[in-house]
Amino acid sequence: SHSSAIVLRSKVPVDQNGSNSDVLDTLFNWNNVITGNDIMGYAYGVASMGTGVLWDQGRAEYKKYYNENNLIADNVIHDVTKAGVFVGFEYNSFVKNNMIFNVTGECSDEAAGIIAGGEARYGWFGYNNINLTIDGNEISNVFAPVFDGMLLPKAMGIKVEQSNNSYLHPQFNNVYYPDVPENSMVVNNIVRDLRVQEASLSANLASRVGIHMLTSRTFDDQVSEMERNFLPFSPGYMSREDKVINNTVVINDDGGIVTAGALAGIAIQDLKDAKVMNNAIAYLDQEIDHTPNSSMVHAALVY
Repeated sequence: SHSSAIVLRSKVPVDQNGSNSDVLDTLFNWNNVITGNDIMGYAYGVASMGTGVLWDQGRAEYKKYYNENNLIADNVIHDVTKAGVFVGFEYNSFVKNNMIFNVTGECSDEAAGIIAGGEARYGWFGYNNINLTIDGNEISNVFAPVFDGMLLPKAMGIKVEQSNNSYLHPQFNNVYYPDVPENSMVVNNIVRDLRVQEASLSANLASRVGIHMLTSRTFDDQVSEMERNFLPFSPGYMSREDKVINNTVVINDDGGIVTAGALAGIAIQDLKDAKVMNNAIAYLDQEIDHTPNSSMVHAALVY
């Protein structure tokens, strides 16, 4: 469950016995416009989640049931705990010209202005998106959560995470989705003031990344969390033809805290044929833990 001011949610119709006895169609969320709202006080400001991939019995094939051609634009979203906007299983949709600020980090281990895809966990592959455009948003004052003793906290401006979903096919063994290039576009955004909880004794452990584009990471608890950051859940899977262009990212100083977490203006992991061009990155935090206790990366651009 989750808390969100506005939700677009598609799901498979089931009756009280867990079956679709009425043979109802699974519907799509298409051509919706969410614009001009002032949103505050939830975990997410706007959340849009398609169904994903389902087996079409009549055609004997898998079919994508993604939300499509939706527009989330010109909203002011503030004082939320997890993210201003979340999208998953979206196709040809747009997140544009939103102002997102004061994401408080009081929920989960990470906070971000915009989260697209991911959220994989044991027993659940996670979300992906195809032809998603994140354009012209301004994101500021995103706070990394307080360390809960398990997962290290993160504050991000924009996170685009692709989860590779596999399904058993009666003829072809496993089939994999996305089955086309993901082609995510992150363009013309401003990200600044990614912050830590300065009163927390573990504030130095927080990671801050302006724009992070990656595939889902491993769940293997036999390796350290630092190592998990570099190990994909689906080795060999790469997100294709993504673009990070004309963005402005400022990694601000965090008030004198010696950072042991990761710091990056833009980070890309397990991408193929990506374009990262014409971005302006200001890396202002120079107080970094360079001891062996910290093996995280610290750079304007990580790839």
